Amino acid sequence: MEDDANFEDIKAKNMGAPRMFVPTSIIEPTRLNSKRIRIRVTDGAVKHGGLFAANYILYKITTEPLDWAIYRKDMDFYQLRKILLKQHPYMIIPPLPVKKKKEADKSIRRREKYFTRFL
Repeated sequence: MEDDANFEDIKAKNMGAPRMFVPTSIIEPTRLNSKRIRIRVTDGAVKHGGLFAANYILYKITTEPLDWAIYRKDMDFYQLRKILLKQHPYMIIPPLPVKKKKEADKSIRRREKYFTRFL
């Protein structure tokens, strides 16, 4: 019994005061402060999955003014939306296009617009 009481005291002493807000003096200025960041989804292309995998569409995501680029599958957008809906149930999360098996260029370009709006 005494060990449990000592454990609780040690635990209470090691935990600092809860931090709700970070003082603004700690935030360091960066080149992104007060700038608008643009995210675009482009260059959607069908990639062949190989012998045991299905074909998938790969999109290029670019950011301005940082000029970063990353490639993501369309399934990654759906997983991100699912996570956002779970963590923020009362916020409005933009919808994503219905997933279809049709992989025409026109439908890929339309999906790029939806994904850009989503991000």
